Amino acid sequence: MEDFGNLVYESKTYNIYRNGKNAYKIFNSSVKKSHVLQEAINQTLAEETSISVPKIYQVSPNQNDEWMISYEFVEGLSLNTLIDKHPEKQDMYIDYMIKLQTKIFNENAYSFNSLREKLQKRINESNLSPQIRCKLLTRLSVLPIQTKLCHGRFIPNNIVITKDKLPYVLDWGESTQGNGASDIANTYLLLRLNYGDDFAEKYLSKIEQKTEYTIKQVKRWVPIIAASLINYSEGETQEFYTMCANAIEFEDK
Repeated sequence: MEDFGNLVYESKTYNIYRNGKNAYKIFNSSVKKSHVLQEAINQTLAEETSISVPKIYQVSPNQNDEWMISYEFVEGLSLNTLIDKHPEKQDMYIDYMIKLQTKIFNENAYSFNSLREKLQKRINESNLSPQIRCKLLTRLSVLPIQTKLCHGRFIPNNIVITKDKLPYVLDWGESTQGNGASDIANTYLLLRLNYGDDFAEKYLSKIEQKTEYTIKQVKRWVPIIAASLINYSEGETQEFYTMCANAIEFEDK
């Protein structure tokens, strides 16, 4: 019997275990092998940048034929935990987050898959009306092309600060090359869902102050990113993404 240690994180599609200095991300049977391998490739490519990323050791099925990724366990506190412990430092932590996200944008992303192609595919696969899908794809076709490294799930829970104050970035399964404003839009939506509108709007306001991207540029991407996430969510979260995607009908009038 394989010993993966103690359960440290649980979700609907995977669980993470810790055994000493190793972590094991074990996916359930609903997750395709190709997704697991792509996540491992993305994280391996991220290891080759100047960003601190947990090192991958192995990708394989376990005894239950569940695919898993074994990697370096990073000791530290997540930015999410720090925000909860020190709400009075919220502005400082948002600034820290934006500085790190901007650093990721400036890394070489040419080996990563195209975000634009992924978005086109996901919009076409969504259950949105043909008219809304057409509007989304039309807007996507005219938005500026960039080759920034886009993390895809850049939220405080995926940033771990070590005792030496070194930030490690986790969860590279959705990373691509694309327009930085699209990744900011992704973070904005995730922050609205997990931290509330006030936190998300503060993040967006600071983005405009501290980066090359304006709020208007980011919000042009919001319906597109939301549409791409509909089939990868359920319940109230899916309703939220559907509402944000359908909003393009009113924006273009």
